Amino acid sequence: MFKRMILEDWQNYVPYFSTGVAIAIFFAGIIFALRMKKDKVDHMANLPLEDPQDNANSTHH
Repeated sequence: MFKRMILEDWQNYVPYFSTGVAIAIFFAGIIFALRMKKDKVDHMANLPLEDPQDNANSTHH
């Protein structure tokens, strides 16, 4: 009455492929972060803390 579901051979490799893609993206991000120049890292680290009004008023000190 019930038929067994037949999996194709390529469906066995989908989890391995998707895990490999995720690991590749993760390591690409790590390599990109490690190769950034120090001044770019400092700029990116302080970016969320900067206030545009402070930059405009910094010349009036």
